[in-house]
Amino acid sequence: MKIPAEGERVELKESLGEWKEIVKTCAAFATARGGRIFIGVSDNGQPVGMQIGKGTLEDLTNKIVQNTHPKIVPALDTVESKGKTVITLDVPENPAKPVYAFDKPLRRSGRTNQTLSPAEAADLYFGTRGVTWDETILNESTIEDIRVESVHEFMGRARNERRLNAGPDMPFDQVLRQLNLIRGKKTTVAAILLF
Repeated sequence: MKIPAEGERVELKESLGEWKEIVKTCAAFATARGGRIFIGVSDNGQPVGMQIGKGTLEDLTNKIVQNTHPKIVPALDTVESKGKTVITLDVPENPAKPVYAFDKPLRRSGRTNQTLSPAEAADLYFGTRGVTWDETILNESTIEDIRVESVHEFMGRARNERRLNAGPDMPFDQVLRQLNLIRGKKTTVAAILLF
């Protein structure tokens, strides 16, 4: 097999001693467009080979799974190149982004793995999940955090101005459900901001 040059979708690693960088590259590829990692190849693209023991591939897979979030499970294989054994990891693009490695959000850019800023990570998170920031559930908030008086005041105005389909005796939690401001007993960011 001919080893391609390093680039946006290809990474070369000489040994499994670089496993932390391999995990980071898996996360970066998954956040971008996917990619392939070749282990047992020098920076200049020459195969140096790998000793593959009984649990080598399983150990590498476990390190990747345990240190990425959402968990990445690449397809691992071994190939021969110039008489040397090389490990390949195929990492698909992940639909839920960003992917974190060691608690840092990463994305591939050219031949490098870049740590995303909090704002970039948030934009990717909400953009790939089809939810906006204000629709996010706040696990630490419950319906008890809502001021009932504020909801009743809103209902009165909304019935008159917006023709809200909610009678004056409708329970406030039912109104919040109708407006998609609560799910179960948990509130959204919008519910807390409004009420």
